[in-house]
Amino acid sequence: MISLVRKLGTVVCAALLMTSACKDKDGNKNAKPKVTDPTKVGTGSSTGAGTGEPVKQPEPVKAKTQDELAAWYKACWQAWSIKAWDTFAECYAEHATSESAGTPKTTGRAAIIASAKETAKPWPDLSGELQLVLVNGHHILGIALLRGTHTAPFKLPDLVIPPSNKKFGYLFAHLVEVDDKGQVVKEWGFADTGTLMGQLGVNPEPHRPAMAEGWADKPTILARNDATEKANLALFASGVEAFNKHENKALVAMSADDLVWSELAMPKDLDKKAMARNLDTMWKGFSDAKLTPAVSFSGGDYVVAVSTLAGTNDGVMKEMHLDKSGKKMAVTALELQQYKDGKLAKGWLFYDGGQLAMQLGLGAAPAGDKKAQPGKGDSKSEAPRPPANP
Repeated sequence: MISLVRKLGTVVCAALLMTSACKDKDGNKNAKPKVTDPTKVGTGSSTGAGTGEPVKQPEPVKAKTQDELAAWYKACWQAWSIKAWDTFAECYAEHATSESAGTPKTTGRAAIIASAKETAKPWPDLSGELQLVLVNGHHILGIALLRGTHTAPFKLPDLVIPPSNKKFGYLFAHLVEVDDKGQVVKEWGFADTGTLMGQLGVNPEPHRPAMAEGWADKPTILARNDATEKANLALFASGVEAFNKHENKALVAMSADDLVWSELAMPKDLDKKAMARNLDTMWKGFSDAKLTPAVSFSGGDYVVAVSTLAGTNDGVMKEMHLDKSGKKMAVTALELQQYKDGKLAKGWLFYDGGQLAMQLGLGAAPAGDKKAQPGKGDSKSEAPRPPANP
């Protein structure tokens, strides 16, 4: 407080100099104000005398290395899996935000932890096994295999799914931005809820079966910002440009002959020819389809991007029962692409097919208080959000 008063007095005196009305302690006009060294502000006393001892400045926060961030991130997932909520809470900054497609943003550490506890209730054995971790500066991507057993009611605002006792397992993409303290300030979760509903026996549409085992190789990639990573980012940017121009031949030329494309909302992976056919079909149904990346970065052989796919259904898509409906789509998706020898070798695309279906009028939100019977559900009902955003 004393230092604040002194600084205020200095400012006032400096202002009064403009009118030649500032005097020193002996009454002399135009006295120059004394400048206080902020590092030697004393503790003071009732007489205003200070000790003259330097004030200890807080030490700057030392940012975690990428190795440290990778280890910390894995520990946070472990805490989430074993429901160590107090430990898990420390992974988040106080005012962190959490987002999943089709759900409202959750703001604040306390709200995020409360949501995690609530969403874990229908599957007490829910766990996440990291298949890949990629660290680039303040961004971390995790691909996790979420597994569990549906042993308790799954409660939604207008829908209750009774226990099916079925096991589920599906891939979940988790992207976080951390601060220098190594705490999450923003996180995004990406998964297909139709896949989860199918594995629970509620969605009869084709879907991926429950994954019991994860990937054989579970890499941890630390970005180097070298020539290879820059070249891969440039390849990704060229792919986005070709996509937006609807140049299928260019995209095919950028892909390896043994390409494996995993679109998690689809029941199976695609090879190079199937992916090309899939793109042609989409462009016929959405002549203005456009991909707009918001975040993109690389690490090793991989490129990560969060993009929005937008367009208007002005054509026929028999596969999706669309016929020039005029409805618009805008879906946020996460892409993970792996390049080898200058070609796209593998790709994973995470988005919520349920959200897309709702936008295109292919699904109706559930009305009233009803129960969905496993195996007898309406595939057009609104799919729930993934079990958690770890």
